[in-house]
Amino acid sequence: MKILGIGHVGVVVKSLEKAIAFYNGVLGLEIAEAPGEWVTDYRETRAMGLPDCLHRIATLKAPDGSKIELVEFEEPRALEGSEVADYNGKHHISFLVDDIDEWVKKLEEHGLKPFLAPLAYETEEAESGTAYWMQLLDPFGVIIEIMQY
Repeated sequence: MKILGIGHVGVVVKSLEKAIAFYNGVLGLEIAEAPGEWVTDYRETRAMGLPDCLHRIATLKAPDGSKIELVEFEEPRALEGSEVADYNGKHHISFLVDDIDEWVKKLEEHGLKPFLAPLAYETEEAESGTAYWMQLLDPFGVIIEIMQY
């Protein structure tokens, strides 16, 4: 059981189109996943203690394969003390692992429980066609996402 690498870093943006114009048009990152439809499955936002809110995602890739996941909310709210519209905890670091079930056990051994239990989703990136992911908080409140492709 080990971490295989960083799958992606998630960043909240006000506009996917403007963010893509910068990350792709200026920095030259390849569009790996174009902006999708608004996500209406609220399990993730509910697990973070947020209200039901629509969001959509785009993913860009650097030449070495590292990725940045851009997240836009339909109705962003301002964080207390911040001038930036955002959702608490939505920025995240995603780690790729070889066995998500073993990681669930390891987290339990340390008294940690994901706030978003392992979920499955279909993706061409996974050899089997199905990937699994879960989320938990680090000691400072940063969302850590653990994924198995």
